[in-house]
Amino acid sequence: MNNTVKLLLLSSVLLFGTGWFLYHLGSQLNLEAGLLDQALWYQAPGDKWLYVGGLMMLISGALGVSALKVWRGSRRPAGRSSLTGF
Repeated sequence: MNNTVKLLLLSSVLLFGTGWFLYHLGSQLNLEAGLLDQALWYQAPGDKWLYVGGLMMLISGALGVSALKVWRGSRRPAGRSSLTGF
């Protein structure tokens, strides 16, 4: 496995972990605000963390897929590579 694939996989795992943490933080903020005061439930103070966390998890999925494609492409011989047509 070359360094590019390792870097993509590491980035994917770190983004997924951070995104999950922010998503969890946002849901906890919304839950605590709703339990403390029902009027705050509709303001949803943790929504921005939910959106940022979800976006980070989507990006991590894209990085994981790209790492898989790079890894599978590097295992092919150069004659069958899609980059030789350029």
